[in-house]
Formats: sequence, C-alpha cells, structure tokens
Amino acid sequence: MSEFSANAGKILEIGQLLGLLRSGKEMAQNFQDGTSYYKGCWGVEGDDAFANAVVPQVEKMVEGLTLAVGAVDQVVHGVVEALGGDALAVKKPQDAALEDIQQQGGVRR
Repeated sequence: MSEFSANAGKILEIGQLLGLLRSGKEMAQNFQDGTSYYKGCWGVEGDDAFANAVVPQVEKMVEGLTLAVGAVDQVVHGVVEALGGDALAVKKPQDAALEDIQQQGGVRR
C-alpha cells in the first residue's frame, strides 16, 4: 500500500527564508555603504599605484556581492513560491476531506 502525507503548515514555514534573505540583503547593503564611506581613502586612480590596484578590487568585490545576493534572492523566491504552491495543493484536499468527514459527523476540528 502506498501512502502520501505532508504537513502543509511546515511547508508554508519556508517563508521564513524570506526573512533570512532580507538580513542577507541588509548585510550586502551595509558592505556597499561601508566601502563607499571609505571611497577615496586609498588614493585617486590614475595618479596612485596603490589606488590603481585597490579601487578595481573593491569595485569588483562590490559588484560580485551584488550579483551573488541578486542570484540568491531569485533562487529563494523561486523555492518559496514553488513550495508555497505545493503546500496549498496539499492543504486544499486535506481541508476538503476533513470538512467532508466533519459534515458526516465523524471528526470535529
């Protein structure tokens, strides 16, 4: 005999990932703000060998971080949407079955 069971409530808790994602976006923004605060402290590109070496590295780090956070954001939102749809697909028939049972006087919620 095959059996299918799922806890729709637990599946819907995946939405908590969005809160974690917001925290990650805030950290990325803090990093960007922090690097912009120090912009110019390492010299001016073109006139300074140190600045010529450091500025492109910092810009590359900020760009990479922005791209990475954006990619993670898209993946997490996709997972949350997919699992949310799965949870509703499970919950709807469960609720309908419980309602049918209740109408027939078998189980009370």
